[in-house]
Amino acid sequence: MGLVYSGVLNLERTDGEDRSRNYAVDFLVERTDDDETLYRPSSVATVVGIPQTGDALNLPDEVDLNAFCQPQQRIRRRNTGDPGAQEQWVVSRTFSTPTKRNTQRRCGTTTFDNPLTEPRSVKGGFTKTSEEAQYTSDDPPKPITNSAHEFFKGELLTRRKGQPYIELEANYASINLTLVAGLLESTNVAAMWGLAENTIAFTDFSWEELLYGSCFKYFPVAMRFDISLSTWATVLTDEGTMKLIPGGDKTNPDHFVKATDKAGNERKIWLDGNGSEIVGTDAEPVKLTFQIPPKKNLLLLGIPDPLF
Repeated sequence: MGLVYSGVLNLERTDGEDRSRNYAVDFLVERTDDDETLYRPSSVATVVGIPQTGDALNLPDEVDLNAFCQPQQRIRRRNTGDPGAQEQWVVSRTFSTPTKRNTQRRCGTTTFDNPLTEPRSVKGGFTKTSEEAQYTSDDPPKPITNSAHEFFKGELLTRRKGQPYIELEANYASINLTLVAGLLESTNVAAMWGLAENTIAFTDFSWEELLYGSCFKYFPVAMRFDISLSTWATVLTDEGTMKLIPGGDKTNPDHFVKATDKAGNERKIWLDGNGSEIVGTDAEPVKLTFQIPPKKNLLLLGIPDPLF
């Protein structure tokens, strides 16, 4: 092919308010053969020496290795004003360091100089939930019971509750889905972010694959952590319709009998944590704690501690 790259014809730089740098470059292509047939733009676009999509700006007049050649280009025949001059073409290309808002899912684009050095994003809020109240907000709390020491039940005792959460967003060079799957729906095994163990639950994880520069892969990741300021253990009142017989062995299920009223009807009772019925007008229910979500080292996710 009788077309050669002859160098840079024009070079212009524009800086955006978001600190992005944009370069408009005109490259000159000249014809070297004597054929009278005119060349087409598709032939000019592939001339050796003209930067292609994804290439960094590396010219004799300007070097910016964080500005990458964008997909769009303009190819036009140049009018020299000389009827005897050889055919000339101008290829216009743009090199940019776009902002995060301009991220694309294809080669030849970038959101910043190096997405792996982009600071992580931290945000949070409160998820509105509801629960049935069994104790007042007094100090100390008082059980919400009737005059027969039975807890009230129903919608009238439902109260709104704000559940704190934290979301982290960061870019990673790779992700370990096996590690993530093993930690998802678990809680912190040790104190973290200034909170006690078993108060932070890893509840959600999302990711996608993006490309920047000359098709380098990176993975924007979003993680969610729900927080219980008390504990993520399940706390239940020790109550039921069975009770331990006097002198019985609490480890032997055969030593338990039905709890009944004077008429022989089955009734629910409070238990003392060892299977025996709690009696007395001043009796208070015993709470049993069950750890359902496993406790694990959430710092294996590569999250910072302290967070703020």
